[in-house]
Amino acid sequence: MLLFWLVMLLMSLLAASFLFLPALRQGQGEALSGGAPVNRDEQVLDLFNQHQQDLEQQLQQQSITQAQFEQLKAELELSLLDDMSVSKTAKVVQTKPWLLWSVGVLVPVIALMMYQHNGALADLSILDLQHDKYQQDTLAGREGRVPDLQLARSLRDELIGRVIDKPDNLQNHYLLASVAVELEQYTLAVKHFGYVVAADDTAVNVMAEMAQAIFLAAGNRITPEVSQWVARALSIDPTHHTALGLAGIEAYQKRDFAAAEQHWQQALLKMNPASGAAQSLRAGIEQARKLGGDALADAAVAGAGLADPAPAEPLDVPTVYVDVSLAAGAEVSPEQVVYVYARAWQGAPMPLAIKRVSVADLPLRIQLDETMAMAPGMSITSAAQLELVARVSSDGGPRAQSGDWQASKGPLELDNLLEPVALVIGERLP
Repeated sequence: MLLFWLVMLLMSLLAASFLFLPALRQGQGEALSGGAPVNRDEQVLDLFNQHQQDLEQQLQQQSITQAQFEQLKAELELSLLDDMSVSKTAKVVQTKPWLLWSVGVLVPVIALMMYQHNGALADLSILDLQHDKYQQDTLAGREGRVPDLQLARSLRDELIGRVIDKPDNLQNHYLLASVAVELEQYTLAVKHFGYVVAADDTAVNVMAEMAQAIFLAAGNRITPEVSQWVARALSIDPTHHTALGLAGIEAYQKRDFAAAEQHWQQALLKMNPASGAAQSLRAGIEQARKLGGDALADAAVAGAGLADPAPAEPLDVPTVYVDVSLAAGAEVSPEQVVYVYARAWQGAPMPLAIKRVSVADLPLRIQLDETMAMAPGMSITSAAQLELVARVSSDGGPRAQSGDWQASKGPLELDNLLEPVALVIGERLP
């Protein structure tokens, strides 16, 4: 931003110099003449009279004839008319120095006002916020801590104002949606991802990210809308890794482990093998392969006549049961949203399994299992110890806010959770 203002200042000074220099020269000319203005009309008339007197004197001395006198006099009069015309033009062109100085000052001021109204100064402010946020997030990643979200909120607020002023800027809509996902404001994200897709129906990256935002907003469930956007993205780019990841989750939740493995294997081909996302996918593939092998073994046994031909029971998936209820002093309303989730004890804040219900549903027994993972390899079996949380959201979002009512318990080991865990919501977050 500092560089922008320096360039702006230099350009303004350059533009103003075209007015300052003439004003300076005019002021110097008046100073040399003693400050008295020069009457050009009087000078022209004095010269005309002097030349006319010379012609009359030459006629008296018979140096010229009467015919020559008349001709020279006519030429002198024409010359007078030309000189008077030039004098009037000079009067029009000549201006007061103070006027030129005033215009020189007003030009950059007016230009700045016009730029603030019609220019991209707000976009430069957004660019600065992006740069600061990137540096902060990078530093937080190196130090192994969660980044402060204040810059993300400031960037969101700037972008909301900008898309109102310039609604046709698709880049700002996309950036706003991405920041909203980071802030877990998925409804806002879907709205602006949708704006981009409506303007460009080939934006496969945006389609996949919108499907992911809808998935997260639905409590990590594959809804029909998620399926539609995933299918649309894959119809344009069958190798898009985000869409393939969601397609794998859908197949996994439907217990089609072979299809889940196939989708995730394809997604791995387009990802950095050393990335955390790729490692999560590999862990998900191993889990799908194991569960798929168990299902095939059960089917083979049944086919050989060694098992009851009746429909098989659901696969034995690692599960945690949570009994959620409200304490007597909890000040909540029936329509408020309740998030019940498991996360790693003293680890990353991302839920490993999550369920969304309403206060009106309580008390309720919640089932959290392996199929509710937010990402492949990030499930309740991936953490050595778990923390169980039940939280009534004050704003409807999954991120904890001041004023939320909550209950939590941990550390807990999955293998030891043989009975449902009771969570009574009665603590208000400061």
